[in-house]
Amino acid sequence: MKNKLVISCHADTGFTTHRLSVKKNGDYHGHLDNFIGVYAVMNSYFSGKLDRENIRIELTYGEETGMDGAKEVLKTLNKNDTVIVVDVTGVP
Repeated sequence: MKNKLVISCHADTGFTTHRLSVKKNGDYHGHLDNFIGVYAVMNSYFSGKLDRENIRIELTYGEETGMDGAKEVLKTLNKNDTVIVVDVTGVP
């Protein structure tokens, strides 16, 4: 099996509200918990700048309750895979 670059991104959220606004200068400001990580990962993947043949995206769950999604991903990895974990919990 060929080595993969695995991007593991927490996609669940422990927060009940999220907010996002665009400032007049075009900057984004908000509190999106893990949603902004999912957005960044998907933008990167579909940008056309990555070798998608050798990249696997995993959107995981259970971060606040035992990391079950990350543990499932761990079981599927080969010893030479490279993993990037995207976690932006609570980052405004």
